[in-house]
Amino acid sequence: MRPSHLCDKLFDETGDWLTPSHSKIRAVPTGQDETFIRNIAKAHHWLRQLTSGNAFDGIAVGEGTSKRRVHQMMDLAFLAPDILRDVLDGKQPTGFTSDWCKGHSLPSDWNMQRRLIASL
Repeated sequence: MRPSHLCDKLFDETGDWLTPSHSKIRAVPTGQDETFIRNIAKAHHWLRQLTSGNAFDGIAVGEGTSKRRVHQMMDLAFLAPDILRDVLDGKQPTGFTSDWCKGHSLPSDWNMQRRLIASL
């Protein structure tokens, strides 16, 4: 399963959590960074919009955010599957957060991602 499909299964169109039966979950299990997971899902959504022909400017306007923010979070759509799984399971390094991603670029190479994230 591609990571984007995994994120599709986590949230409905409003960004609320879904279970496999598509009922909403009220609480996030301990250890998960809900904001980070939502930002990963947003990045996958934005990537689908880009590949459908929308521009960064249009996405930003539609989301009520800045073009810069869309660019900052786009790397999250390309996380290695095992890193994505760790984030979803709440097992990512403490320093690997949405705030960290705002100020740092992630390499596209998955092995380099693993080394970088392991160093946090």
